[in-house]
Amino acid sequence: MMSDCESLDCTCFVCSKLFVDPRILPCLHTFCRSCLEAGNLPANNQGSVRCPKCLRTFPIASGTLTKNVHGDLEAKVAQVLAKMADARHGTACEGCRDGNLSSGPAKAFCADCNEMICQQCWDEHKRHLSLKKHKIVPCGGESNEALHWLLRSTEYRCTSPGHEEKEWSVYCNTCGILACQSCTLQGHREHQYGALEAVSKTQREETVASLSRARETVAKLKLAIESRRATAEEMETNAKRVALAVTAAFEELENSLKQRKNALLTKLEKVMIPSSTAVKQQKEFERVYKELSDYSEATVRILQTYTDAEMLALKGFLPGQLEAVLKTCESAPLRPAPHNSAVLSLDTTRLLKLIQQLGEVEECSPLHSTWAQTLPDTQPCVNTPYQVIVETRNPSREKLTGGGLRLKGELVNLSTKSVMTGEAEDHRDGSYTLSFTPHTPGSHQLRITVEGEHLANSPCDLYVNRDYTAVAPVVQRFAVRCPSFIAVRGDSRDLYVSSDLVHVIDREGKERCTIGGVGSREGQFNGPQGIAVHGEVMYVADRYNHRIQKMTVDGEFLQAFGQGQTTGVCFDPRGDRIIAANGQNNVLVFNAAGTLVQSISGSTSGGGSFSFPHGVAVDPQGNVHVAARKSSSIKVFNSKGSFVRAYGNLIEPTGIAIDRGGYCLVCEMYTSLITVFDVQGKLVAKIQTRLLKQMAVAVDPDGSVYVSSSDDNVVVKL
Repeated sequence: MMSDCESLDCTCFVCSKLFVDPRILPCLHTFCRSCLEAGNLPANNQGSVRCPKCLRTFPIASGTLTKNVHGDLEAKVAQVLAKMADARHGTACEGCRDGNLSSGPAKAFCADCNEMICQQCWDEHKRHLSLKKHKIVPCGGESNEALHWLLRSTEYRCTSPGHEEKEWSVYCNTCGILACQSCTLQGHREHQYGALEAVSKTQREETVASLSRARETVAKLKLAIESRRATAEEMETNAKRVALAVTAAFEELENSLKQRKNALLTKLEKVMIPSSTAVKQQKEFERVYKELSDYSEATVRILQTYTDAEMLALKGFLPGQLEAVLKTCESAPLRPAPHNSAVLSLDTTRLLKLIQQLGEVEECSPLHSTWAQTLPDTQPCVNTPYQVIVETRNPSREKLTGGGLRLKGELVNLSTKSVMTGEAEDHRDGSYTLSFTPHTPGSHQLRITVEGEHLANSPCDLYVNRDYTAVAPVVQRFAVRCPSFIAVRGDSRDLYVSSDLVHVIDREGKERCTIGGVGSREGQFNGPQGIAVHGEVMYVADRYNHRIQKMTVDGEFLQAFGQGQTTGVCFDPRGDRIIAANGQNNVLVFNAAGTLVQSISGSTSGGGSFSFPHGVAVDPQGNVHVAARKSSSIKVFNSKGSFVRAYGNLIEPTGIAIDRGGYCLVCEMYTSLITVFDVQGKLVAKIQTRLLKQMAVAVDPDGSVYVSSSDDNVVVKL
């Protein structure tokens, strides 16, 4: 077990002994004064002191070092405890050394005399008036707390002449020393001083504040170190991944080259097949040539040397053999079969040049973040507080504790470019809250940085919903003869309105142009209805021409597709789908090429039936919402065409639009109402328009609502 003296912080790092006149350095390491002076001679330090432990150098002379009063007290307490421990084994009295008393074993410690005393000395202290006030601790009953108290009462005394018996009670700010109360009436009377407890309290508070900032800085440094370590590991991992990718790519190239080489050699073998036939023919020619030559030479000798009788003896044999050889020659082709030679067409110059330029390894910023944001399940709404939770995590995705990080959040309106700065709250547990109260609806961008670094998913798009319960009366009217459907071009906010033609109206209400003409040719219309605009392309339901026309937003014809009398039409940017309401009580789905890929029947069972579909819209999840004139509710189908749900209690709904926040707006033909539902299909608001025969409704990216009325010959903006 560790002894009491070993548990105290009172040992010098240099000499490994108890402190003697200890001095504390700016690094907060304490050493004996003599040890510091021995290691920092004036010839070596030149007005600076080097810490023997952390080896840091400080621009301070060794003679002006601050005394560590606490360390000095701890050393003396440890020294006394050691003496008391020895007293258990019969340590001699230190007070009998003058010879006046017979020396006996030590029984107690006198703090005022700073000596171990025997029983006789102890009794002597009790008898003499001058010694009665001495503070004595008996051996065996000692404790750290008691010794600290005793030694403080004797050691922490004023050093001014004549005040040695008085304890410290004030601190002189002018001199920077501790003093007693009497000093304030004499040498320090005109100085700035304060009560010891008050000055100490202020210093403690300042130290605690500095410590808090230091801990916050340590947390930041720790996070930065972990982040950089993780970044280094990520870079190393990424380098290995890139090396593997390079190796794999060139192995694939090598394999492709080998395959091509083998393919060329195989083709060469095929090319050489006719050549091998020619070689065989050549050998056959040589055989026939030799055989016929031999027969000819033998026949010449027979004719020259044989008698008539000898010739007649060979009658029938000699001519027969010769004719047989001639037939063999006649059956063999005397001309070789035509064949081609093998020629290699392989220009490697360009390929080698491409190989020299193939691929590139470039430096990029490491994509590593130690922060994560949590967005609420609900989207923000105008004039309603919106909060974002930000949690700090280390590279291992473990949540950090503490706080103090510099957090900044901005909500940028993409239309007006106005910027709202969020209010940041530090919960001091590693999490933060950013609060916004947006004042304008529409598309926004949320930007969040921690210590100047963007979050992994920052910036991100955020749509601020309009407060449909507080929609103002009509703010603008656009005169259009017998308007039907409406579409809004996202970037310019131009309105595309179908009537007999397609009218293009700018945001100021001026008609920019008309598109199309009356007829059945390309680019002409016969009862145009639904309009959908996506980017630079628009789709127009050409009802009585039984088609959908795909055109540029400037009116250039691109394509025609579809069938039947189409009314409403919309575009699903999530899946490049065109959804069209068909007069044959079904909803048709086309791909971007105009090919029919799906048909949703109005006779769907399970509550999904509808009749006379008029308007269609797609929500952010890709679900298709159908407004049918003879149905009292909106029918919802998923991307596979399966019925999901129905909502609303409506009277002859005609037009339907869904804003970017997922809110659904439905116009009823004869009620002069626009009914608003949230993303779950719950009623949010009913907007009175005072219009007759409402045909369609649309919403622009800023949350503005447009309604068309064929009887009023107008399109209004709410």
